[in-house]
Amino acid sequence: MALEEEPDDVRDRYGPSINGQCALMCRRLVEAGVPFVNFQCQTALFAGGGIRGGQVFGASDKIAAYPKDQPVQPEHVAATVYDALGIYDDLWVHDAQQRPSHLLENGHPLPLFG
Repeated sequence: MALEEEPDDVRDRYGPSINGQCALMCRRLVEAGVPFVNFQCQTALFAGGGIRGGQVFGASDKIAAYPKDQPVQPEHVAATVYDALGIYDDLWVHDAQQRPSHLLENGHPLPLFG
């Protein structure tokens, strides 16, 4: 059965976002007998570009279901890459009223450089 065929009340409990629908799909995979499903936390590896080697940033809980400390969002990863490229401070745009806005307003470079 496709996710769209789930009852509306079930889909609503998970929410219409991509994350909500992915969680619903993961539940269905587990119900179907899939022995391993990866959804809540993931790892990213940075190397080069001025990144100090041998460091770990953030941690998950003991079952890797939730961030334990220093949670990182995709916009922080993007900001870190743009910072390494030297263009993070140049990501400003102006709207029709000439008000400035940073393209990664909610992201900031991670303190990985040294």
